[in-house]
Amino acid sequence: MLFKPNMIILLAVVVLTFTSISPFDASSSSNVCDLQQKLFDPIIKSGKALEVFYFVNDTKETIQLTWAGENSGVLILVTMTEGESGPGLTSDIYRSDNNGKTFTKITQQLGESIYIRRENGLQRHQNQRDSKELFVICYDVENMTRSMIFVTEDGGSTWERSSVPFVLSGQLRFYPRERLSPWVLTLEEKTSILYLSLDNGKTWKNIHDNVVDYFWSVYEIDPGETVYILYHPQSSKNASERHILAKSSDFGLTWTEL
Repeated sequence: MLFKPNMIILLAVVVLTFTSISPFDASSSSNVCDLQQKLFDPIIKSGKALEVFYFVNDTKETIQLTWAGENSGVLILVTMTEGESGPGLTSDIYRSDNNGKTFTKITQQLGESIYIRRENGLQRHQNQRDSKELFVICYDVENMTRSMIFVTEDGGSTWERSSVPFVLSGQLRFYPRERLSPWVLTLEEKTSILYLSLDNGKTWKNIHDNVVDYFWSVYEIDPGETVYILYHPQSSKNASERHILAKSSDFGLTWTEL
């Protein structure tokens, strides 16, 4: 999610308040959401902060925030800015291990100067909330045809850096049929090239050009290596021409039109 700087304090308060209450006895996620809404409504309407944390000397206009593991108390927050044609000011990354009551700047663990991408800079496995694995996508300012990706598996205590041989401008789509699988797909939006990584983003290979949409198979009848894509013919110059649905069961080595 994207927030303005003057909302940071409110975010820390809401997170802290949520984690300080007793466990819910709700029997469904819908009941949990209703109880959370009842809790947050009076806090937001009152406009009064219960706890305040100031991000000193940080005036960047955009932040992203995520949990690093369920019920871990760990939050990762990044602040960033972008110019019209690329990176603006250097970004910063912060870590909290007390549900947002305080934050510690950990930018130096990633590098002296990092430029986090605003549209997809902070990502995680969406369907595995208890995972402490997070991905930070950055510009490579020394080579703007490439990107950098930082991965943590321990909620931001340590980070591993990898160079990406293309502009990683899209979302990461993680393999959904196995917990914390290292298999990842992403679409480079300007070139419409679909890339695959089998090692959590350390290395990548082009598996198809001219891709419009794509997804991992979730069907039990398909082998685990199955990917579906929608693409337009390579020779076509007409954007309105029909798209082709294709399937690969070997990580993109061969394709079958459907």
